[in-house]
Amino acid sequence: MNSLYRFSYRILLLVFLCGLVLGCAEAKREAAWGVSDFQVSERATIAQVQNIAPQIRPADTTERDDWDLRIRMSNDGRTAILNGVISDDTPGQLYEIAARYPSLNLLVLANVPGSVDDEANLYIARWVRKAGLSTFVPRGGEIASGGVDFYLAGVGRFAHPRARFGVHSWGECLLFIVCKEGREVARDAPQHQPYLSYYRDMGTPQDFYWFTLTVADLDEVHWMTRREIDHFDMVTHWLN
Repeated sequence: MNSLYRFSYRILLLVFLCGLVLGCAEAKREAAWGVSDFQVSERATIAQVQNIAPQIRPADTTERDDWDLRIRMSNDGRTAILNGVISDDTPGQLYEIAARYPSLNLLVLANVPGSVDDEANLYIARWVRKAGLSTFVPRGGEIASGGVDFYLAGVGRFAHPRARFGVHSWGECLLFIVCKEGREVARDAPQHQPYLSYYRDMGTPQDFYWFTLTVADLDEVHWMTRREIDHFDMVTHWLN
C-alpha cells in the first residue's frame, strides 16, 4: 500500500511540475511577443488598395518551399506584403515593421497558407484588429487555414474576386500518427473556446467555425465559393 501511495504521489508531482514548466514557458512566450501600442493614423481606403494591386509581383503570390514568413514593404511604407506561414516569430516581425513604418495601415496577404502556431496567430491577429489595420487578398492570392483567421482580423477586409480562401478542420495528433479531427471533439469541449472567442471578438458568425470543421478533413482543403464567403461576411469590399 505504501509503495502504491509513493508511486501515485510521484505521478501527481510529475504532472504538477510539467504543468508549471509549460505554464512558465507560455508566459515567457507572451512576454517575448510584447505589447505594441501601434495605432494607424489613417485607415486604408479602396483607392489605396487599388493603387497597391499593380505592385503585387508574381513571386508574392507564389508559395515557396520554405515556410518562413517574408514581408515586403511598399514604396510609400503604408503597405506590408506577406508571403509564408505564420509562426511564433510573426508577432515580433510585425511589431518591428510597425515601429519602422508608422504609416502602415494595410496588410496584403499574397500567399499565407496557414500557421504553425495557432496561439501566436490569434495573438497577433487581435493586435491587427486593435491597431486598426486592414487586410487584402489580391488577384491570384491564396490564404488558407490560419491565414484565413488572420485575414478576418482586418478592420477593412478587401479581396479580389479571383483570390482563394481555403479552410479545413484542425486536429489533435499524437506523434503525428493518431489524429482526432475537430468535429470529433464534443462541442462544449474547451479546445473549441479559443477559436469561438476569437470569431466572436472579430464579429465573424460562429457558424463559420463549425463550417470549417465539417467541410474538409485535417489533411484536405476546401476552397470556398463566393457565396460561402459572402454568407459569413468575410469580405467588406470586393475589388476588381
